[in-house]
Amino acid sequence: LSLNVDLSPVDHILKEAVSAMGREEYRTALQEFERSEHDLRKIALEGLNVQCSSLRKRANFLNSRMNASALVQSTDRLHKTISAGRLDEALGAFPRVSRMADSLELEMIAGRMEKIRPGLILAKKIEGASEEVMQMLDRSREALSSGDMAKASELLDSAEIILDKSLSGYEETEEELTRTLELLGQSRRLKVRTNGASELFFSSRDAALKGDFSSSTKKLRETQAVVVKSIHDFFGAQILASEMDVAMAVRLGVDVHQEQEKLDTVIQLVR
Repeated sequence: LSLNVDLSPVDHILKEAVSAMGREEYRTALQEFERSEHDLRKIALEGLNVQCSSLRKRANFLNSRMNASALVQSTDRLHKTISAGRLDEALGAFPRVSRMADSLELEMIAGRMEKIRPGLILAKKIEGASEEVMQMLDRSREALSSGDMAKASELLDSAEIILDKSLSGYEETEEELTRTLELLGQSRRLKVRTNGASELFFSSRDAALKGDFSSSTKKLRETQAVVVKSIHDFFGAQILASEMDVAMAVRLGVDVHQEQEKLDTVIQLVR
């Protein structure tokens, strides 16, 4: 535990005590040693109080981002111990509370990184989308290594904002992609030619890879319209021919009850 305190006043007193010992002024030396111990404890408590204030800020920051109530309570108890002048107890408690803060900070950062990871994997597939995010993450790691948790978290916030912006519209594109794939699958099962759909579909993919999700979504919807029209046109021609055949059979007096039911079923399915 490093308190980063100025011990020069105590050094001066100790030198006076040693000097008194050399002069065989033992009572004076003892008084100086006692004074140095008193001043050393006072300086140590002041240093601990500064460190505890920093620790409490870390605890409150963590508690604003996750459940760190146990850490907050521990830092409050440590502060009371220092205020009461119980140096030995405070020196024993401080490292334990500090390790608790370190552990929670790492847990928070790990959780934030895990949250970002799926979006980052997606962003890496998009032209130039992940570069600025990766820069922010690298700077966040540097801040964390230097012990600046607030800066590390701030940089993670920036990384998330940039990532969200670069992926804006992705969910809508993903929904339209699902619908498009279902329609294309249906057209293949029905053996319907969908002229122009493939070009639009691949154009949508290219737009998505460039991060232009608005254009990608638009192209997917255009693809869907082409597929739906192709299915309707294909079955429309077949339905018209079948209706003409049924009408001709009726005029000839042929029983077409079953054929009419099948035709009605097909019409409903196409609709």
